[in-house]
Amino acid sequence: MAGWIVKSLNGKFKCEEPIFMDIIQTGNILDPEYQLAYFREDISVNSHHWHWHVVYPHTWKPEVMGKVKDRKGEFFYYMHQQMCARYDCDRLSAGLRRTIPFHNFNEKLEGYSPHLTSLVSGHHYANRPSGLSLHDVKQVAVVQDIVRWRERLLTAIHLGVVIDNHGNEIVLTPEHGIDMLGAMLEPSYESMNREYYGDIHNNVHDMISLIHDPDGRYKEYRGVMADTATSLRDPIFYRLHRFIDNIFQKYKATLPVYDKKDVSSKTREDEHSLHLLEEEHRTSRGLFSQQNAQKITFT
Repeated sequence: MAGWIVKSLNGKFKCEEPIFMDIIQTGNILDPEYQLAYFREDISVNSHHWHWHVVYPHTWKPEVMGKVKDRKGEFFYYMHQQMCARYDCDRLSAGLRRTIPFHNFNEKLEGYSPHLTSLVSGHHYANRPSGLSLHDVKQVAVVQDIVRWRERLLTAIHLGVVIDNHGNEIVLTPEHGIDMLGAMLEPSYESMNREYYGDIHNNVHDMISLIHDPDGRYKEYRGVMADTATSLRDPIFYRLHRFIDNIFQKYKATLPVYDKKDVSSKTREDEHSLHLLEEEHRTSRGLFSQQNAQKITFT
């Protein structure tokens, strides 16, 4: 993929004809997960994930920015849950089983090779051989810490309260509980007690991205799981987020049933319509090194 884009940026394709790249260059049918490569490697879906994390960054500090991102933690849960739901629908349509959640920190993981180069650094995103399992990663996290944080979050869900930074018990209410848990699981600066409940989601992303060189002895570059613009390409992304989603589901199972006022709205009903568009991506947009407008067509 990167090779085609670089050629386009360098102006080697002067015509207005779209550039077609055969997806066979990134894998083959020996890998069952290859059947979903069209979904995982889609430019728009990866762009959506990157853009969501730009709009809702985990580094957002309301007291610094002067604005609160309303329900940011809840959106973290909802967006990723919906993305995994759509992915599972496509898996079923391809004759594959639903995503098996990542559940055992000692299990041997499937392999993945992105065949992708960062246009920013020029480094190749690292591949992950089959059979590797999570290890402690220098300056990132310890596996046992991840296990401990998960148990603390599950305890908070079962008790219905979380402990904030000052040792106070905060009730997980039906109105705000999912938002609080989302901030703690991602986590963001809105986390009630980051020191105690940890950094599960972000750290596991980084640990998987460095699973091939956990102690840094070979100075290898990270895998795609370290980058929000590329992490959706890796099948393990969806397994990890099913693991995260299952924690949210344990909380949702504790909530009372909805009543009429929870699901009704007094606003007028609009006619629903579906609009389908055919999109083109111009690789020259936002770049200063390109004189000719080059287009890439993708499916």
